[in-house]
Formats: sequence, C-alpha cells, structure tokens
Amino acid sequence: HGRFTPATALALARELAPYRPSWFEEPVPPENLEALRRVIEGSPVPIATGERVFGHFEYGRLFQHAVPDVVQPDLTHAGGFLGLKKIAAIADAHYVTVAPHNANSPFCTAATAHACAAMTNFKTLEVFDDFQEPWLWDVFTGVPRVVDGYLPLPTGPGIGADFNEDTAREHPYVRGFFNLFEAGWEQRRFSRGITASPPRAAINVPREKI
Repeated sequence: HGRFTPATALALARELAPYRPSWFEEPVPPENLEALRRVIEGSPVPIATGERVFGHFEYGRLFQHAVPDVVQPDLTHAGGFLGLKKIAAIADAHYVTVAPHNANSPFCTAATAHACAAMTNFKTLEVFDDFQEPWLWDVFTGVPRVVDGYLPLPTGPGIGADFNEDTAREHPYVRGFFNLFEAGWEQRRFSRGITASPPRAAINVPREKI
C-alpha cells in the first residue's frame, strides 16, 4: 500500500505482467496524483487505488489527474450509500470498474453488498468475514456468507442484518494493529492488542439508527 516510488512500481509491474493479475493495488501513495499518473500510464497491468480516497469530491480530483483501471472506495468513509453511488457514477463515466474496499465487519459487508448490486460497473467485493472471530456471527445475524465465490444479498428488512447488543457486551473492544510484515496478516489477527472498554456509542445506538 503506497510503498513504492513510480520507478520501482513500474519495474514490479513489468515483472508481474506475465501472470496477468487482476490489478496492482495502490502501488504509490494515493495523495501523490502525479506519481499515480506516471504509474498508470506506464504500467502493463491494471492499476487500482481508492481505499484511502475520501468522498466523491476527492475522487473527482483523482480522475482529473489520473484515471486508474479499478477504484476501491470504502462505504464507511465514502459517504455511505449515496457517496458510494456517486463515486461509482464518476468511475462509470470514465469506463472504470468498482471493487469496493471492505475490511470491516459482516454488517459492513451486508451494507456494501446492497450498494454493489445497484452499480452498473461493479467488479468484485472484498470480503474478510471468514477470518473474523467466530463469536462475531452471533453479534451480527442475517448477514450473508460467501458460497462458491458468490455473496447472496441479504433479504431481511433494511440492510438485512441485525445487531445483538447483549452478545457484543460480552466481548470488550480490543485496540491493536496489523503487522503487514508478519506472516498471516491477511487473516486479520492482531499481532498484539490492548483490551479496552467498548465505546458506549458502539453498544447504545438506537436500533432504528443501525
């Protein structure tokens, strides 16, 4: 994620080209639009970016300087459903596909799945839910599970998922970080964490606002 210079990113892209990857994700920092443009124009493989681009106004500036092959907005900081829809429309006007970033909870997966179903230029949805703690499936009920590579849309009212506050209270919030240089980081297990009291807002939100 954003670790390479343009020259290094392009050298790596040439090495990856024979393997035909779906995309090369965020090879340079997303805020350096000139560096991103250089990589996009010179890369033999598709370039993706966007999980750290916030809202449709920032995406508008992105497309003014560089047009990636795939964008990866995250519903939680893209402006929700409406914001994600606006970003998808901007991307569609440039013939760019959308593969939303989604590394949060199964509830976010359910919400993002609905947004994806309303996109004409949807490509794929990132899902890490199988690596979540087992008890989380008791906290969020009605959320979809991946079956044979496909994610069925929730069918319940609203987003289609429910939040079990009592079960959530049994599992205090853990603050930690992912060491991206440690084997198995993609399984979303903390290298180490600090147990802290759960934020009150996380368990006292009125049900009609969830």
